[in-house]
Parts: sequence; structure tokens; C-alpha cells
Amino acid sequence: MEDVRGDHGLGRVGRGAQVDELQRGAVGGDPAVGADLDRDLGVGVQVFAAGGLVRVAGFEAGRRRDVADRNLVADPLALADAELPADASAATGLELCAEGAHEPRIDNAHGWHADSVTELAVRIRGAVKRYGPITAVAGLDLDVPMGTCVGLLGPNGAGKSTTMRLLTAQAIADEGELEVLGYTLPEESKQARALCGVAPQLDNLDVTLTVYQNLLVFSHLYRVPRAERNDAIERAVTMAKLGDRVDSRVDKLSGGMRRRLLIARALLHGPRLVLLDEPTVGLDPQVRQELWALIDALRSQGTTILMSTHYIEEAQRLADTVLIMSHGQAVASGPPSELVTEHAGQEVLEVYGPPNRLAEVETEAGAAGLRTRRTGTSVSVLGVDGGNGFDVDGERRPANLEDVFVLLTGEEIA
Repeated sequence: MEDVRGDHGLGRVGRGAQVDELQRGAVGGDPAVGADLDRDLGVGVQVFAAGGLVRVAGFEAGRRRDVADRNLVADPLALADAELPADASAATGLELCAEGAHEPRIDNAHGWHADSVTELAVRIRGAVKRYGPITAVAGLDLDVPMGTCVGLLGPNGAGKSTTMRLLTAQAIADEGELEVLGYTLPEESKQARALCGVAPQLDNLDVTLTVYQNLLVFSHLYRVPRAERNDAIERAVTMAKLGDRVDSRVDKLSGGMRRRLLIARALLHGPRLVLLDEPTVGLDPQVRQELWALIDALRSQGTTILMSTHYIEEAQRLADTVLIMSHGQAVASGPPSELVTEHAGQEVLEVYGPPNRLAEVETEAGAAGLRTRRTGTSVSVLGVDGGNGFDVDGERRPANLEDVFVLLTGEEIA
């Protein structure tokens, strides 16, 4: 196999794991990494620089090398046009440099551990991110306590994915303070990302490899010790319920299976924090339920999760705390049940009728001190359980998080 390593090497990429934008020191041109993958998978891995980026290219041993170049971005939340300098850390954050007492140490049998553990897995204060004239995140405050699941709920364009990119240092905040697992971003993003697992909204699996091979490649990249790799892969496969498809190529999997594999890949190294960006987007209801069961299992094991979603039922079912976002800002935060009780009460009266009748109901409700939300051909009168004497014909139903969201933001959400 031709050695394509070098400061300005060029490589041809065929079947195998192609990982862009890995920090040079993360793999460091260590021939052991390539040798291990070559033995385990029949895939050679080489490290080389191109266009100011450090790249890792894999190609199948014995196969023709004159195939078209193609790249799989390893940085799980990276956009197609994302470019990181060679000294920036990648999503895997594989290099663990000795930088004092806060340097994390790895114990793959029991997960990642840091010498200094803070109570909050994520702490954001006053974060602002602008893209030209657009302010994607506008003064956001966010706390994610260890061992909890926090959901970022908002419509498309609310700033959820931008917030995720700030936490992986793919985007740098223009203002504010960000800490992940006790590390300050972006200065210590490499150390923080070594302790995180990320399941992106965009499917970036290598479709030419099997389930096992995809996980094996990332076990090498995550520096899981050789003696523990199979156990780590087996745990991840079991959690994702993919045991009967472990030898199937990714391009033969259903959409739901691929989403489960993305989550399994994020869990390989036992991360202390898992970031899930729109984990069930585009899936049918049945498959979404399967993903919810997987995420709920992670919660029950005490895994710290930050999840973005625009599905209200998903946030209400899975999250211990929900932060409702609109136009880059947090408009409310708290446990779903408490948000509902505080803003919408226990019961809602749904009144149907022509527009003039709905307008009358809104006026009557306002006079009684009740808040309303208009939803197409009906008006929802909130908090009718308060014993205020409001008596209008309609259908009563339990209040829910959608009532809260529309009330506070004025936006409908799927």
C-alpha cells in the first residue's frame, strides 16, 4: 500500500472510513492506528494535510486506488462547507494533552471521567452568535445538570442547531460564556469534546461499510483500547437493538436503524455527555417511538443528554427540563409538567365555530382573566380549571406543552 502521508500528500479514497478535519495530533500520523484498522477491517488509514486541513483517508487494501475522492465529515454537526484549521479540535477530540489537573483520563469500561467534575454538564451565559445580519443565538442562558435530559424545543430557525454547534466549537460565540464538563469554550474545546458523544441531525455514516465496521473505525478514532473494542461495540449495538444487523451494510438499513446506529456510534467511548441534534427528524411515528425508547433507556442509566427537537411530544415525553427557544432566545425553561401548570393550567376548553363566534369567546375569556390561543377553526381557552365561573360550550382536554409554546411564542410547531 502506497504511503500517502506527508505535509502535502494527496490520497485516493475508496471504501472505508474517510474522516475529515481531524486535528493532526489526534492521530498524529501514528502508524499503529492505520495498522490496527488495516488488520481489523482491511482498510488502511493515512493522515495527510490538504487545503489547510488535516485529513484521514481510508481505502480498501488491494482495491484499485484510482477511484474518485470522497469524504465523510467526522465532526458530527459539521455542515458541508465547514472548514476548521489544522490546529482546531475535531468532534472526537481524540488527543488528550497533559494540561494540568483538569486533564481527563479515560476508563472505557466505565466511561470517561475527569479529575475535576462540575455539577453542570453544560453552562451557557449570554451566548450570542451572529451570521452577518442574522442573529442565530441572542443572549442564551442554559444549564444542563449532570445526569439529566434537557430538551431544546423550538421551530426550525429557533437557534437549536447553532447552539449545538457552539457546544462542539464548530461555531464560536461572538459573546457570552460557555462551559462543557467544566472546560471553557472555545479554548478547551478539545478536552471537552473528548468526553462527549454527538449524534448529528445529518446522517454521515459510511454507507459502504457494515454496522460493525462503522463502529470499529470509530472505536479506533476514539482510542478505545484494543482489548475493550469488541465489548464497547457489543454494548453499543445492544443498546441500539442492532444485533441482528451487525454484519449488514449501512446502505441496506432502514432510516430508523441508521438513526439508532448514529446514536450507538456516539456511545462507543462511554461519553459523559451526549448531544442529540433532532434525533427523530424525518422519521415516521412508529420509528420515532423506537428512537424514544432508546433515548429513554439512556436516561434511565443516568446518561446526561442535551437534545434539540421541534417535536413537542418528544420534548414532553423525554426531557426532564425543557427550554423553549424562539428567534435565538429562551422564552421559558422548566420541567414540562411545571411549564404546563404555570402557563396553561390543568385543563383547556376547546371551542369551535365561525370566526365571529371565536372572536366573541376570546373577548369573554379575556374579561374573565383567562388567556387564549387561536388554532385554525378553534380557540383554546387556557386555565379553565381555576373555578372562575367561565361557562362556554366546548370540549375540555388536558393542557399540554403545545399550549405553552404557542402562548409564549405565538408560533405553531409540529
